[in-house]
Amino acid sequence: MYVWGAAAMLTLYDTRHELDELLDSHLSQTASLLLAGASQAASTHEIDAPSLHRYAPKVAFQVFKENSLTVHSVNASHAPMSKIGSGFSTIELQPGVFWRVFGIYRVDGNIQVFVGEESGARQDILYTILRSVLWPIALALPILLGGSWWAIRSGFSPIRNLKEAISKKQASPGLSIEFLDTPAEIKPLVDELNALLKRLNKKIEHEKQFTADVAHELRTPIAALKIHLEVLTAELGPSHPNLHTIQTLHKSVFRTVRLVDQLLEMARLDDEEGYEISWTTDVLLAAESVAADIANQTFQKQQTLIFNRPKDETGLAIHLRSELLASLIRNLLDNAVKYAGSGATIVIEVRRDDNHVVLTVEDSGPSLTASEQEKLGTRFFRGNRDSAVGSGLGWSIIKKIVQLSQGTLSVSRSQSLGGLRVDVSWRPAI
Repeated sequence: MYVWGAAAMLTLYDTRHELDELLDSHLSQTASLLLAGASQAASTHEIDAPSLHRYAPKVAFQVFKENSLTVHSVNASHAPMSKIGSGFSTIELQPGVFWRVFGIYRVDGNIQVFVGEESGARQDILYTILRSVLWPIALALPILLGGSWWAIRSGFSPIRNLKEAISKKQASPGLSIEFLDTPAEIKPLVDELNALLKRLNKKIEHEKQFTADVAHELRTPIAALKIHLEVLTAELGPSHPNLHTIQTLHKSVFRTVRLVDQLLEMARLDDEEGYEISWTTDVLLAAESVAADIANQTFQKQQTLIFNRPKDETGLAIHLRSELLASLIRNLLDNAVKYAGSGATIVIEVRRDDNHVVLTVEDSGPSLTASEQEKLGTRFFRGNRDSAVGSGLGWSIIKKIVQLSQGTLSVSRSQSLGGLRVDVSWRPAI
């Protein structure tokens, strides 16, 4: 658009210049003819030249012989049109009306000729020329813009198709990107992307297989180690001086088992990312099941586990696979059991709040500082509570599941118990 405007201004300037040159030459030629005719004329009395054209009032001339006006147009006054005897000048003959005047003087007859043209007439001619030049351009401009837009859109449509095909690969396990009518210009790009996806898929499959092999190989020796430790503990008896060492080994083995399980769970969660969530699970039923499983741990640590049921137990289902929801609740309760301390109170609650399903777990143990709360979810971060048996992956798993289920996670200090409070909320499944 700016280019068209600049071209129009350039056309205006160039046309105005050429038009002035042309009409100035006409004035000079007319003056020459009048001068030649006046030299041959014998009349000495004043003559008014008749007006023969509708544009005649826009043109005027005067012929002076021996300082006397002999011939002039009807619209010319008796006074000389210009003070400049020879050459061009622009004169305001009437208020607000400018004329372009050319004067010529012949010495050998004492003859002075003035020929003038109203400047407005030149503007009219200029605008007429520009209108005839620019209106086809103005008419063609929308067509050109529309054609350019269509050409650019058509040219980039394969790129858009490629982008859509790549975005769909996030939700499908295919090995290659395929779409119809691939232009020759981007076919090498598509081929390279497909080759890259194939290499990445091989690496991912290799890592999955490696993780499965490690899990299989580690579980067997760890299980055997646990059995040997239990046998050794039974043989040594409760009064043996090395019993504390054996119990420490028991904790280390348990921590190793938990670490392996959570690493495998993190690997499975990475596989879940990018897939559409189509499952529905009742949060209340899942929380009841996990709380029942973990009740034995709270009993051993002399803790009180309170389960607050909602008055209305309907509409508590969310879009999340039952195994993942159970893992999230189990990790929340595991953290509360491990870090709240002996004799602590742990409360788990499921409710509807502002059109959301909310799961709350809070305890009476020591809370976390603001800096520690910010680091929650960092893998292997356990804060200042390393005395408890853990791997530091529980919060990473919790955050990952909340992210996959498009939920909201908040951590704060419990107002009623004084310890840590965790709230997880989801939009209910319709």
